[in-house]
Amino acid sequence: MLPGTPGAPGAPAPGTPGVPAAPGAPGATAGGPIYIDIDCPLEASPRTGSISGTALDADANTPIGAASIKVVDTQGRELGIAADGNGAFHVEGLQPGTVTLKAEADTYMLHVQTVDVRVREDSKVELKMYKRPKKGDVEIAGNELKIKKQVHFETDSAKISLDSTALLEEIADTLIRNPCLKQIEIQGHTDNSGSKDHNKVLSDQRANSVREWLLAHSIEPGRLIAQGYGQERPISPNVTPAGKERNRRVQFMIKDQDKNCGKASTGGASTGGTRPPPAAAPPAAPQPPAKPKPPALPF
Repeated sequence: MLPGTPGAPGAPAPGTPGVPAAPGAPGATAGGPIYIDIDCPLEASPRTGSISGTALDADANTPIGAASIKVVDTQGRELGIAADGNGAFHVEGLQPGTVTLKAEADTYMLHVQTVDVRVREDSKVELKMYKRPKKGDVEIAGNELKIKKQVHFETDSAKISLDSTALLEEIADTLIRNPCLKQIEIQGHTDNSGSKDHNKVLSDQRANSVREWLLAHSIEPGRLIAQGYGQERPISPNVTPAGKERNRRVQFMIKDQDKNCGKASTGGASTGGTRPPPAAAPPAAPQPPAKPKPPALPF
């Protein structure tokens, strides 16, 4: 009998793990596979993702160092991070879904952008921020948030043109910095080209497009209502191209605001703080005692 053969001297007993059972023994399978139980614990891979990005000047395309960034995850939790001197930032351990990034930096308007986070992927993003203009295109004037430029749309469409991004960011920045503006009606208006019904629908769609843009940039839903008026409220005769262009407009009418809202100004846009009371006049300096008059001479 060969060494190692089951039953030979020094061979392992049949039934030992890794050794086939003797023919006829329980569990023996003539010529069949041998099954061995192995305990191999597995560790699940993390089901999170990450974001790597850069804060950039939107006009010069240069990095913005030390930008402050808030990351709002899918559960609404906020995490504050700071970009490095080259404008770069990285955040890990994010649940998959749409994440909101809010970027701020000195002399720049607040920028808000969403990013889709995927499991075990690093999402790349560029946050392009616009400088706050010294003389802004948005101001609080009476019952209106007046804009000096117009929001542009694609022809016969409610899709906002890219050249209006800076203006909309300034509008959002003004609203964020002026919480005293409680409610704004975004009005859509058209000229008289086309049918009244079509213009009414188009103006309503455009007003809602602006509202949706502002909602996506951190303006609370309750502060914004949208209404299209079509060609019903022209501000110029619809007889010249210039007149028609003036009538194609979006207006931001203030429906509710705190008292004295917009009377103090910082930078380009008015702010919502009340004007501080005038400083009290300094007390008058004590006057030296009057010198006695010399006695009148007799001549």
